Formats: sequence, C-alpha cells, structure tokens
Amino acid sequence: MSTNSQDELSEATEPEAPSFEELKDRLSEIYAEGDLQQTYIRFTWYLKNMTIGDKPLTSDFLLMKFKQHIEEWNLMYGAKLGTQYFPTKAYALRKNFYDFMGEKFYEREFLTNVGQGERNKYLFGNFTTDYLKKQLERFRKGLPDETD
Repeated sequence: MSTNSQDELSEATEPEAPSFEELKDRLSEIYAEGDLQQTYIRFTWYLKNMTIGDKPLTSDFLLMKFKQHIEEWNLMYGAKLGTQYFPTKAYALRKNFYDFMGEKFYEREFLTNVGQGERNKYLFGNFTTDYLKKQLERFRKGLPDETD
C-alpha cells in the first residue's frame, strides 16, 4: 500500500496518454477484461479532464492504483477462486479498468499484504485514509499558532 498516493502523481500540466497498444499491453499484465476500446476512450478522457486533489491524473498513477486493487482482490479471494469456498459475490468486487475509473476506485487505498490490514485496523480503526486526513486538518486548525 502506498503511504501517500497523491505524492506519486506527476506534476505535468497536460497528461500524456499512452497509445491503445501500450495500454492494452500494460493492462494484460494486470487484468485485461471488458471492452478495451471503450476503456481506452474513458482512460484518455480521464487523463484530460479529471484530477485527484489539485493534481491531474496520470496514466502511471491510474495503472498503479488499478494494480493495487487487483492485488488486494487476489489477496482476499484469489486462493479460494475455483473452490467451493469462493463467494460468488466476490466477482462483482473485482473491477475491470473501465469500471475502476468510473467508480473512482483510484481514490481508495488498497491493502496489498496480509499483515498490513490488521496493523492498520488496530492503529486507526475502521476509518478511511481520507477521513483521517480530514480529522488531522481539523485538529491542526484548532491548535494556536506557535509564532504568535
């Protein structure tokens, strides 16, 4: 899991989209399901029009977050896939890249190893990273300025 995904966004003002073939190759390494032509159209639109925080989305950021999503899904359900213990609802939780962007999954944090989830839940409870960041900002604004 990345500690601060927003820091990994590029400072570029006009994000460059890889070619369709490049995107197809990169997705084939992660999870290439769905209509890749429609996915590419959405992908290029998101690079031109969407931001996270005040920074534009980049192809590397989106693909890194998508890879984390798939790794988390595999961690949770991959070992059970094809067995009688596999929950059929889990298929709906694994998003293709098109749905991943449309549902803004790139704004989420993903667990990519087993021990991390238990540690984070113990330390921070069942709160999202965004919620904890907002709480930190509220706390900081409530403190008096030490330079006064």
